[in-house]
Amino acid sequence: MSMKEIFIIRHGEAEHLVNGTGGGWVDTPLTKVGRDQSRRVAYRLKELVSDKPCDIYSSDLTRAHETATIIGSVLENNLSTSPLIRGLSLGIAGSMQKQDAELVKNPISMPLFDWIPYQDAENWAMMQDRVDSFMTMLCESRHDTSIIVTHGNSGVSVLYWLLGINRDLLTKLVKPSFQLDPCSLTHLIKKEENKVRLVKINDMSHINI
Repeated sequence: MSMKEIFIIRHGEAEHLVNGTGGGWVDTPLTKVGRDQSRRVAYRLKELVSDKPCDIYSSDLTRAHETATIIGSVLENNLSTSPLIRGLSLGIAGSMQKQDAELVKNPISMPLFDWIPYQDAENWAMMQDRVDSFMTMLCESRHDTSIIVTHGNSGVSVLYWLLGINRDLLTKLVKPSFQLDPCSLTHLIKKEENKVRLVKINDMSHINI
């Protein structure tokens, strides 16, 4: 494969992050703060991408699509959406207050990678399979620079794929090994099949100014 430069952006602050609900596949829009964060990361990407042609991909959920649309308008690029990079489905807990969701949570089972926390929810392995499928297709993208606007946990799954962290290791984890904050910027360069340079992870310098 040719060299790929990939930027992972978590969507900006969304309503479920401030009203105490779970989120997941429940479709919530950005807040005013989230739209401001999206503009800030857009202008930071403009500095980093410069005049290089790039592809912008987004989860099809509103909060990610709104973030990607703001980025696309600043970079003057169109974007493509995909349900494959949605975050983890929380099933019935997605629209519940977090303290209420705790009351209907399924007993923890090991490995956590295969544990389904709520009725009608996904486990992490299901989400990872979706993201892996998307990333395999991404290798065929026409440009060498790609921006992926996604969610906190699916963004981590993108990282797992890029870094070659496989199921054997993932089943040993007791919690996600990375954290991605709203409108954080993670930057990787994949030079060869098994050679990746992690330039930045969860960079918030464009937000915290």
